[in-house]
Amino acid sequence: MQYALDERAKAALAQRNGAKKILTELVNLNPKDDPDNVAEAQTFLNRYGSLDPRSDHPELDVLAWASIFRFAWNARTPEEIERTGRHLDNIFKAEVDLTNLYERPAIVADFATGTWKPEPRYLLDHLGLQLMESSRMLHRCENPDCDRYFIKGKGHKKYCNLWSRWDREIDRVGTCADIMRRRGQYNSVERNREAINARRRKPQAVKKRRTA
Repeated sequence: MQYALDERAKAALAQRNGAKKILTELVNLNPKDDPDNVAEAQTFLNRYGSLDPRSDHPELDVLAWASIFRFAWNARTPEEIERTGRHLDNIFKAEVDLTNLYERPAIVADFATGTWKPEPRYLLDHLGLQLMESSRMLHRCENPDCDRYFIKGKGHKKYCNLWSRWDREIDRVGTCADIMRRRGQYNSVERNREAINARRRKPQAVKKRRTA
């Protein structure tokens, strides 16, 4: 059986960090899990094609897998991690039936080298493999006004690279890291101002004049 990857997905995956970008776009789609939000799903499909060409309901697939990947992003307990593993098993396994007897899984045995190796068939396979590869780097932006899902690079990155405006400086745009740095600077100035004002309000001790 031939596994044809949509040309739009193929072009996006070929870009630098392509799978990471598609995965983070998917996981941030429809964050309130609205089952009727097919408009965002359709936008994703228009950009990349279907996650799995075998599906009869590609829009519903996009919404469902966006929710599943968000669950994986937040998985912390052993039960949540085990459940995420079962979801990944469902991605990688072969769906064999009477009409499709020869489908292979997304991870195959290489007997010559004694190893298992990934051979993704569809876009969903690529995203599942990327989730596995980035499992220790999944994070949510710590800007309280953002909370976006993203994949950290090296180091202890706390904030995503989404560009936005900050209501305190409406003429400026920046990433969440820029905004939080400016917010820290403003808070520092305000704390210093309060400390200075408190010292000014503090009554000064009156010095006694020495008498001869």
